Order: sequence, then structure tokens, then C-alpha cells
Amino acid sequence: MGTSIRDSQRGSGKYDRPRRTRPNNIYVGTKQSFYLSRDGGVSWTRRGGNLPFGDFTSVLINPRNGEEVFVGNAYQTGEIGGGVYRTINGGQTWARIDPKENRLPSQRIWALAFDSRDQNTLFVGSHSAGVYVVPRGLQRVSR
Repeated sequence: MGTSIRDSQRGSGKYDRPRRTRPNNIYVGTKQSFYLSRDGGVSWTRRGGNLPFGDFTSVLINPRNGEEVFVGNAYQTGEIGGGVYRTINGGQTWARIDPKENRLPSQRIWALAFDSRDQNTLFVGSHSAGVYVVPRGLQRVSR
């Protein structure tokens, strides 16, 4: 899971860096937005592409494929925001993995982790409704 950081101008956030496949990529989620550096932190770009407003509380990078990244979003107003998002192209585009017809009971996501025995399964920690077991394709959700 990502490590906490504190930036005097942007507030606190979470960041993670791929260990093997993309060692220069750094992903940072903050209360306002989600950022990506492809050069070890020398320069930064704001990643949008289908991502909702900020409060990105968790970042999870596939250790076998640095182009696959999951982010948890805790910002929610009614049906808008929150949830788990996935990119398979290093952050160029994102898709929500808990679509409206199959939403997690709590969309305010605080933590993400891979199942150590099955990399096709994610553990999703929510703000107040527990931990969910979520397949990458989200055909079903269990608590």
C-alpha cells in the first residue's frame, strides 16, 4: 500500500511507486486530485481521464505490471464520487470497477490491497462499512 506524505501547499496524500516494471513512475493521491510522475518526481502531471473530484486515499500498483494501477476515492456526495478506479495504461484512462448496478455498500474507500494468494482479488477497505473482497472484474462482492 502507499505511504503517507505531507506537502505544505497541497496537504496530505498517498503515494506509491512501482517496484519492478516502472521504477520511475510515482502516483500521488491528494484531497484535490491525482498526480503522476514518470521521471522519479522531477516533473508532475495531473491525471484526470474519467477520475472524479479528489480525496484519493489509496493507491495500489500491480507489482507484476506497473501499467495497472488502482485508486480508492473517499469523496462522495450522494451518487457522485467515491469508489475504486483502475487503469491498465499507466493512468492515461481510468474505469470504475464498481459500476452503478453493482456498487459497494460504502463508496468511501480508504484502503486497497491485493490478496497475496490470488492477484485477481482485491481487498477494499471502506470508511464505515467494512472490508470487501472484490474481483478485478467485479462480478460479485463479498464482505
